[in-house]
Formats: sequence, C-alpha cells, structure tokens
Amino acid sequence: MDCTGFTFTLPTADEDGGLSITADPADYQDGSKPPGEYTVEICGTVNEAVPQNSETCIPVKVTLVDPCDPPTSINVPDMANQVYYITNPSHPEY
Repeated sequence: MDCTGFTFTLPTADEDGGLSITADPADYQDGSKPPGEYTVEICGTVNEAVPQNSETCIPVKVTLVDPCDPPTSINVPDMANQVYYITNPSHPEY
C-alpha cells in the first residue's frame, strides 16, 4: 500500500494531529489494503531552527487488523431442546 492509503491530519492549536487508515470490506476482499503492520515515516521541518531548516523524521507504526481473525461476525444460534422418537417402521401398532 502506498501513502495514498493513509490520511494524515496536521495538528492545530486546539487538536493533535493524526494518522489513520480507513478500510472497508471491499479493500480487504480485493487485497488493496491487506492486514499487517505498516511503518510510515513522518518528517517535519522547523524553518527558524538552528541549524536552519533542520528536518527530523520519526517512524510511526500503524496496524491494520484482519477482520476475519478471529471471526467476529459468526454467531452460534441457541439450541432449542430436541426430542427424538426412535421407532421401527415394521413393528405392529398396538
């Protein structure tokens, strides 16, 4: 998956920035966003820094989990009481 699969939100005075992956079932089924751990390098530059225009990069790990491991959409129905009669069809009725 390339960088276009990620959404990066810059921080503001009121909110932290963020990094996210949005995947729907079709992305998982067609393999365009396979489950796994992704490392994204985020770099920032402070123009007034000393030394001037120094750039710092940090690796950020993002994990896209497999929606089928463990399965989360399978529900076992409640079992109703079952009654079985075992008979011999050739046995005469009384």
